[in-house]
Amino acid sequence: MMNTSIKWYLARIGSMSPQEFVYRLRIALVNKLAEFKKGKNFKNCYYTGYNTIFNPDHINYDLDISSIRLFDLQIPLKNKYNWHFDPYSKLEFPKVFSKKINTRGFNNMSAKHVWELNRMQFLPQIALKFRVTGDKKYLDLIKDLMLSWIDDNPYMIGINWYSNIELGLRLINWAITWDILDIQSITGKSKSFDHFITQKWFPVIYAHCKRIRQSLSRFSSANNHLVAELAGLFVASSFWHFKESGKWKKFSKSELEKEIIKQHSKHGINLEETSGYIQYITDLFLLSWFYAERTRNSFSNQYDERLRNIFHYIFQLIDSKGNLIRYGDADDGHALFLENDDYLYNFKSLLTTGSILFNEPVFKGKCSGYDCRNQLFFGEKYQAEFNDVDSLVPANEKSKFYPDEGHFFFRKSLADKEILLHFNAASLGYLSIAAHGHADALSYVLHVDGIPIIVDCGTYTIHTQQDFRKYFKGTLAHNTIRVDNQDQALYKGPSLWNDHYRTKVLHYKLNEVTEESRANHDGYLKNGVIHMRSIRFNKAENKFLIQDTLNISDGKLHQFELCHHLSPDVTIERKTNNILLLKCSPARVTEIRTDKQLNIELIKGQRDPILGYYSSGFHSIQDTTVIYSKFESSKSIVIYTEIFVID
Repeated sequence: MMNTSIKWYLARIGSMSPQEFVYRLRIALVNKLAEFKKGKNFKNCYYTGYNTIFNPDHINYDLDISSIRLFDLQIPLKNKYNWHFDPYSKLEFPKVFSKKINTRGFNNMSAKHVWELNRMQFLPQIALKFRVTGDKKYLDLIKDLMLSWIDDNPYMIGINWYSNIELGLRLINWAITWDILDIQSITGKSKSFDHFITQKWFPVIYAHCKRIRQSLSRFSSANNHLVAELAGLFVASSFWHFKESGKWKKFSKSELEKEIIKQHSKHGINLEETSGYIQYITDLFLLSWFYAERTRNSFSNQYDERLRNIFHYIFQLIDSKGNLIRYGDADDGHALFLENDDYLYNFKSLLTTGSILFNEPVFKGKCSGYDCRNQLFFGEKYQAEFNDVDSLVPANEKSKFYPDEGHFFFRKSLADKEILLHFNAASLGYLSIAAHGHADALSYVLHVDGIPIIVDCGTYTIHTQQDFRKYFKGTLAHNTIRVDNQDQALYKGPSLWNDHYRTKVLHYKLNEVTEESRANHDGYLKNGVIHMRSIRFNKAENKFLIQDTLNISDGKLHQFELCHHLSPDVTIERKTNNILLLKCSPARVTEIRTDKQLNIELIKGQRDPILGYYSSGFHSIQDTTVIYSKFESSKSIVIYTEIFVID
C-alpha cells in the first residue's frame, strides 16, 4: 500500500505544469549547491550603511514585553532560546540541512509554532522600548537574542532556513528594528557592538537576501509565499546598502508590481480566497510601498490603485463591531505587529492607514484609531488631522456585490443595528493547488448587530492533526451542501486541492427593497449533481430566503447533507422540529426555519465523523452546535431555508 507521503508527492507533481517541473529541477540543483555551503559565512559581504525610513521619537510606547504569545501558548521573553524547539509537541526539529527536514506534521510536530517565534516580530517591540526609555538593557537583549539566533542557525541548517517566506518576514522585522534603534547613532561607541553589527548580524541579513533571490516560489507556489519573499528582498535592498542592492531592488519592485495585480482582482479581492490572510498580505504590499516612497522609488499608479481597492474590500469585510467576515484559511500570521497580536485588530489598524493614505474618512468608523503602527508610519504630522476627521461610516451602509469574483455582502444598517450576510460564490483558490482555499462553494455566514451568529468554522491547524485539518477545509465544515460524503474538490493534502470546482454567478440584483444572488458550482458534476443556491433578502422584513436546487442528471440515489454552523456563543431555543431561535446578546434574536421535508439534528463536538467544532484562532478549538440534516433523493429536489432577524 502506497504511503501517504508518496501519495502527496505524486499529487503535488500532478499539479505542476511542464515548465514548473523544469523550474523545480533547477531549484533542486540550487538546493544541492546550498547543501555544500551550509554552515558557512558569505564572503565579500560589506556593510556600508542604510536608509532611515521611520522616525519613532514621538511614540509613547509602554507595552509589556515580558512574554511572547505563540497562538495558544505564552512564552517568557528571554535572551536566549533553542530556536528549533517546538513548544507544541515538546520536541526539537533536527539541526540538519534544512531541505531534508520533514515539516508536515512528523510526530505531530508543529513547524508553524517554531517559525512564528523565529520571525522575531518581537524585536521591533524591544527596539521601541529602548528608543523610548534609553535603557541599555533592551539593546543588550536584542544583541543577545540575535547572537543566540545566529549561533543556533548556521546558513541552511535547521528548519528556520526551510521556507523563504520566513526569511522574507525576518528581513522586514530586522530592517524595522535597525531603523527604530538608529544603528548608526549607537555604533562607534563599542567595539564589541560594532563587531556584532558588521561581522555577525549584517552577514546573516545578506545571506537571507541571497537565498531568497536564488530560490523564489514560482508557478503553483507563487501565492503569498512569493509576496513575502519579494517584500523581504525589496525592503532589505531598499534599506541596507550592499553591492547587489540596486539590482535586487529593481528586480523585487518589478515583481511586486506584477504580483499585486496577479493576486488580486480589479476590485482588490485576494484570489487565494482566504479573508484571514488579507491583513498579512496587504501589510507586505503596504510596507513595500512605504519603503519605496521613503527612498524616492515610488511604485506605479496601477500599484497604488490596486492597493486602494484592497483597502475598500477590507472595509466591506468588517462588520459594525469590528468582527471579520471569515472564509478560507487563517493562521493568525502577521507581517508586523507592535502593540497587539490579534489579527482582527490589524484589519482595523489597516483601515486607519487607508483613511490617511487614500483620504477616505469613511474608513475611520471601523478603524483602531491612531495606533502605534500608524504613529510609526506617519509620525505626528497626520495625527491631529486624523483626530479632527469625523467618523463618516454611513448610518445606512448598503450592500455590496462583487459578481465577477463571486462575493456578495447583503447588508442592512440602521443606527446601531446591522444585518450582514456574506454569500460565497467564489472559486476554490489561487493557482493549481489552491493552497489556502476551503471547499466552501455557495456557503454563507451571518452577523447580526456586529455579532457572528451563523459562522465559518475557521482553520484550527495546518501541519498537525491532519484529521482536523481535512475537516476544517472540507465542505461539511461550511454552511452549504455536501453530496455523497465527498468534498466539492479532491483533498490531496493540507495545502493541496485537485479537481477544482468552477462556480458561476447566474443572476443578481440590488435595490432598496429586495436583493438577490443566484449561483451554482460543478464540484459534484462527476456525481451527476449540480448544486444551485439563491439567496433573496427582503430588507423591509429582515428576511432571507435560501433556495437550494439539486439537479440530479443520472437518476441514481444520492445522499445530501445540509449544515448551518452556529457560533459557540449562540444559545438555541427549539420551537418546533424545523423552527429554531438563535440568541446571542446583545444581538437581536434570529429565527431560522428549515425545510419541512428535512429531519433536523443538533450536533455538537462529534468525533466520528468529525462535526460540530469551531476555531476562533490558530490552534484554538471548541465545540459548537451544527443544525444538521441528512437526506436522499434520486430526483431533482429543492430545499428552502428561511432566516428572520426579529426587531
